[in-house]
Amino acid sequence: MIFIIVYGRFSLIKFWSLKTKTEDIIMIKKFLQFQSQEEREWLLRKIMKDIYPNFQPGRCNPLPRYSLDEVALTDRYSEVAPSDVDLSVSCGNIRLAAPLLTAPMDTLSGSELGQAAFELGMGCIIYRHKKAEVQFEWIKQIINHSPCFVHQPKTLGSADTLEDAADILQKYHYSTIPAVNADKKLLGILFTKNAALKENVSEPVTKWMTPLKDLITIKPAEKFEIVRKRLLSERGCSVLPVVDDNGVFCGMYFRKDCRPAKPAYHNGKPLVGMAVSVNPEDIKRAKKGLELGVSLIVIDSSHGNCPPVIEQADKIVKIIVTIAELYGAAVIAGNVASIDGYLRLAEVGVDAVKVGIGSGSICTTSLVTGVGVPMFSLIRECVCTREYLISEGKHAPIIIADGGINNTGQIVKALAAGAHLCMAGKYFAAAQESLAAVDSGARAGDLVYYRGMASRGAIRDRSASFRYGTGKQAPEGVEGFVECRGPLKSWWPQDEELICGGLSHVGAATIEDLHKIGNEPYIWSLLSSAGQRQMETRVLRE
Repeated sequence: MIFIIVYGRFSLIKFWSLKTKTEDIIMIKKFLQFQSQEEREWLLRKIMKDIYPNFQPGRCNPLPRYSLDEVALTDRYSEVAPSDVDLSVSCGNIRLAAPLLTAPMDTLSGSELGQAAFELGMGCIIYRHKKAEVQFEWIKQIINHSPCFVHQPKTLGSADTLEDAADILQKYHYSTIPAVNADKKLLGILFTKNAALKENVSEPVTKWMTPLKDLITIKPAEKFEIVRKRLLSERGCSVLPVVDDNGVFCGMYFRKDCRPAKPAYHNGKPLVGMAVSVNPEDIKRAKKGLELGVSLIVIDSSHGNCPPVIEQADKIVKIIVTIAELYGAAVIAGNVASIDGYLRLAEVGVDAVKVGIGSGSICTTSLVTGVGVPMFSLIRECVCTREYLISEGKHAPIIIADGGINNTGQIVKALAAGAHLCMAGKYFAAAQESLAAVDSGARAGDLVYYRGMASRGAIRDRSASFRYGTGKQAPEGVEGFVECRGPLKSWWPQDEELICGGLSHVGAATIEDLHKIGNEPYIWSLLSSAGQRQMETRVLRE
């Protein structure tokens, strides 16, 4: 028998990899757990007294709890410029460049959004499609994806004219068009700015293109880090065509695509997550996902503080702990809206807990069931719980704010309150890569269909059956539309700049710094209704 002092589940995994028996791991894990419901209740009372001075155990007095809209940060002296801010964050052994996850929803998280999120260092949680093979196929497409690589761009032939190029430019808005021969070998690239004002549109593109001998090309096996470095540092290198040993054109990299890219990898593969349910058969689904290379497993439920979710999380954690080749995948479970729910999921060893019930823009759970806690206060309660667990040497999962994340300001406030990650639905529904946008062919300015996973439409299509049970009939969500903002990579850099600006205002260079600042006295302001209106725009807008 082996006795050790540990401070988290991954300490156990690393120790087990040195041939510790599985039985010993389970015994040590139990050492980290609470011994009784009485201890949980004692901790609950302690934390509530610390946060709410007027809290009186045994008295049924409503507590003053606040949403993210009701609070604001106070600025501080800062020598941190927005460009100095690092938004990277860890979830277990997973490292993301941006603190955002896409919600596992059927109008949102598919292969296209997963590829876009991976390129920008975020995590996409592929929703649990009722057909497992569809979910697996989307995962494979993301894992096999080369970041920022345009695989099949529109091309011109050797006999095509400037008129043909103008048609491609007008229809697809491509300003850089490769020219190939009948054998698909690259002849050159037409930069339409060089041919835009030519009067004779019947002239061949070969006359105005930049020939192959004057182009910088790369081989298909080139690493993305090298591609990005060349595009951003080499003079005159705005595009990099990929050509194989036979001269065949394979695709292109563009500088404009690579500039904001910060692809997130895990174990050498693109980072992607998957949602599973409490269905016992989903253990097989989770194992298959892990074998494919999934980095994040999310046990997704509207009520995470219940035996089915806790038991399913426990089973998946044990699978990852006891299978060495799967070492490093992270387990996320939720949703919960209480200290008790956070503690129970912490006990089974999950890496992160999703907090939030009824906060989402299309969720009506709080409205129709009367259950829910405003997001700011909920995060703070769970943060205090987490800090206690850390002080006692117990496993303390990070916190994911899930619901009500509508803009960059709320992302900053959720992170400052103590969340490590934000999970968003509506925010990502505006991306051109969302499932609904892809299905409808939406572009920037178009309306994109968006619905809750317990909306009437989702129930009718049985998409919600895994989350709410096959007998679900009464909706707890609505359906609507959001305005498409275009490809994710076209607007995320601006949002990233605003989030970094929020950290800069309070002097935080990292999310860890922001957490410390969020605990300081006088850093938070409670806004009156007039104060909230003052923070909104108050002019007529187009």
